[in-house]
Amino acid sequence: MKKLFSAIVFVATVFSPLISLAQNPAVASFTVSPASGPSGYPFAFVWSLENAFGSSFLIPCIQGIKLKYLNDSALACGTRITSQVATNNGLGVKVINISGNQVSVAARVIPKDSSGKDYDAGGQTLYISVGVNQQPIEKFTTSTTTTVSGDPVTISWSSTDLDNVNLSIECKPEIKVLSQSYTAGLYLPCGKPIFQPDLAKSGSLKLNFTNSSVDPLPFTLTLIPAMAPGVYNAIYPSTLILTIASDIVPDPVVNYFTTSVSAPAYPGQVLPISWSTQNTKGVNLKISCADGITATSSKNPSLALPCGNYAFADNDLLPPSGDLNLSFQNSGSLLNVVSINLTPAFKAKTGYDATKNRTLSVEVRPKNSARASVAAPKVPQLLPPNVPKSVVPQSSQNQSAQPQTAPAPRPKVDAPHAYIPPTDAKTTIKKEFQIVEYVRLKFLFLIPVDVKVTTTKDEGGNIKNVKYPWWSYLGFLR
Repeated sequence: MKKLFSAIVFVATVFSPLISLAQNPAVASFTVSPASGPSGYPFAFVWSLENAFGSSFLIPCIQGIKLKYLNDSALACGTRITSQVATNNGLGVKVINISGNQVSVAARVIPKDSSGKDYDAGGQTLYISVGVNQQPIEKFTTSTTTTVSGDPVTISWSSTDLDNVNLSIECKPEIKVLSQSYTAGLYLPCGKPIFQPDLAKSGSLKLNFTNSSVDPLPFTLTLIPAMAPGVYNAIYPSTLILTIASDIVPDPVVNYFTTSVSAPAYPGQVLPISWSTQNTKGVNLKISCADGITATSSKNPSLALPCGNYAFADNDLLPPSGDLNLSFQNSGSLLNVVSINLTPAFKAKTGYDATKNRTLSVEVRPKNSARASVAAPKVPQLLPPNVPKSVVPQSSQNQSAQPQTAPAPRPKVDAPHAYIPPTDAKTTIKKEFQIVEYVRLKFLFLIPVDVKVTTTKDEGGNIKNVKYPWWSYLGFLR
């Protein structure tokens, strides 16, 4: 018995550690919270171990899935993250989905044995569901939505979750696009990703457009998220729609060229002109040469305008639409005629379109011209207002031109309803007529007004009286 007991003690002492070493490491539990979430949401992975000497954690690589630690530093997919913690452990991971679709992502924990090696047979795997990032490109803007022929357009973009993007442009035969970032002198290809390698996740690009159509055309630019080099998420791109201006400039059009002065102008009189044009960068004037005639403008009143040539420099044109005051002097003794020619300048090239010019002819009086005036009557008399322009018969009782005797006194009759005989005095009724007319007058020698003139005539046609407004002496009749 004593020998048997000694043998049992020996076996227990020698083989007990070996039995303990023979127990395999295992993952007792492995959980995640939450089990599903949107793109970029932090997931908390927690696990506990048995008979283990540490663990490894990994998430296999899936195209369009990016991993980050909670501090936003990158976490490599498919790489085992080791830990020497032998019991309970955990890790927080942000999972970003730029694939364009909701994705199921696997996560695995593997225990380590006493030698520090991963014991894959003792590992556990669980799955999380990650929603898609529907706006992987956070900003996509342009310096202008309507282009100007010959001017570049700058597009800009930015993204947080992406590594790269690429650009695609619409296919329209009338529109061609150039970029300094592409092969010099070659138009950008349409309908596919343009740049190799891809563009950075944030940046800007200058583009030049040409449009051979006579009309402006809409044009779409598409920025595509890159999931990997040469692999793109076409489900959630960003787009811009530009209006590309035509490179064909229509011929200039002159809508009107006019002046408000119709009568011959006096020396120094203001002559206002106005005009309206389209498809021009401005207009110029050309004043004909005439003996004794000089001209100035309100643009520079102290500078005499040249005759026979354009009045203003090519870099100092009058606007496409506007107005201007001209003034002429005539040092001669005769009325003279001056032509004012308006010519539109081409919008997209140098020079003028002389086929679209317009001309005004102005008569300028000589310097010794006197301005006629209408003398006002000494005693101003005005008719009541609202008298129509017509001949108004008027009756008035006037004494006969012949001497008349005073009427004899009537006899007193006390009886009621007594007859009183007529007197011997003779009376006559003489008719008169008033003729109301309106005469055009230059008030203050400048402003045209209509003046009411009332003429009184008797039935024989003789003028008895003429009445003017008291202020008519301040002008002259046209």
